[in-house]
Amino acid sequence: MGKMKVGSKNSIFHKVLIGLAVLVIIGIVGFLVYRFNFVEKGLVNDTVSKYLVCSGGDVKHYALLEDMNGVKVESRIMFMDDGIYRVNFVISKRFSNEQLTRAFTDRLYGNYNKYLGDNNIAQKDIIMTVTNVDNVGKMVISVEGGKFINKMAPLAMLEDNAAQSGADAVQDFYEKNGFTCSIDEKDMVLSD
Repeated sequence: MGKMKVGSKNSIFHKVLIGLAVLVIIGIVGFLVYRFNFVEKGLVNDTVSKYLVCSGGDVKHYALLEDMNGVKVESRIMFMDDGIYRVNFVISKRFSNEQLTRAFTDRLYGNYNKYLGDNNIAQKDIIMTVTNVDNVGKMVISVEGGKFINKMAPLAMLEDNAAQSGADAVQDFYEKNGFTCSIDEKDMVLSD
């Protein structure tokens, strides 16, 4: 008889454990269904993304390119709800040899550091990369939209008031300065 009582307690205990496990699994599945069907769809529908790419333009007055000719520039800007989310500004030039390429990127890097110092801009707010691949010297300056204020805008050849006025104003500003721009509302990779 003692064995019967122990067996029935174990049986009840196992049934309770199985019942709790089933409830936990149902809870997790319900939470995931709710999250994917309601929360994430709401976020996607509430946010409008635009991608602006502008290239070319008059670069003679750009602080980082003093006395440099034949340099290509491209601004890639992602907007979220018409505010700047991220800016990637690409500066590049092709050379005939590695020494000229390195001299260009060294000078570009020096101008960049001077600009940051003269304008008291913290380097922690900017991601900057320099590459010398296949005799193409390239600098990519990347800034988060929330930090893209005051003296940051000229790093992407913009004026601060244009940078804070939305995608159409930024496009107009670049086009008035000789850039060719296109804007899209589909996914695009901003990095280079």
